[in-house]
Amino acid sequence: MIANGERHPDDDQGQSALPVCSCCALPLYEKEVSEGRTACCRCEQVTNSRLRDVAALWPRLPACTLKGTAVDTGGRSTPGGTGSAAPGNLAAISLLAGDVTNRLRVHEDHWRQVRGGQPVTEFRGNPDQGLKAVLAYLSINLNWACHEPVDLHALSVDLRHLVGEMTAIVTGERDPRVTIPYPCPYPARGFDSDDPQAPACGGRLRMDPRVAEIRCQDCTAKLPKHLWAQLGVIVGAIVLAAA
Repeated sequence: MIANGERHPDDDQGQSALPVCSCCALPLYEKEVSEGRTACCRCEQVTNSRLRDVAALWPRLPACTLKGTAVDTGGRSTPGGTGSAAPGNLAAISLLAGDVTNRLRVHEDHWRQVRGGQPVTEFRGNPDQGLKAVLAYLSINLNWACHEPVDLHALSVDLRHLVGEMTAIVTGERDPRVTIPYPCPYPARGFDSDDPQAPACGGRLRMDPRVAEIRCQDCTAKLPKHLWAQLGVIVGAIVLAAA
């Protein structure tokens, strides 16, 4: 098993006693702490950028709904043909039918409750107007959320997934990242890296060949390269020769 080392080996503040960001779990800077932040400036910028990405990708989805996809037969031949075509791009249709808005409205609902039970407007017109409204609310209140005990990490994860799904549909590009079949060994979010009793994160490790890094998708910890070989042996990707 890979031993719990520094929580974030790529961060020179890994041993800081400062509070950590509620989104990325990295230590906050002293200035951020003095400002009463619960999430760091970088996470606010990244989240805001992803909100803009969703807004930019949304109007491009309708043009993708008619791109039919052949049914996967697992490589087996089927009598009378190679499989029927779907009536359209089901992934694009699902996102346009409310999946994008519904995923984001969960966070708007939570923020409104924290802000004193502000009601959510149930009917906001057509899908375009509905998404525009929830994006506007999250964008306007993002800085407030970065100073309050709300789950910004959950919003960040949902936005990352949405942007990835929408980009794949619009551009046809698949996510090049590869999932590593081994749980993240670093301490769970909110626990000190020096605490021997801290539970392991257990999140999903993914290797991104574009930047040559392995990072946990939950706690964002980055696995140092000197441990890659050890991880490869554990998952069976590297076989050591017998002595």
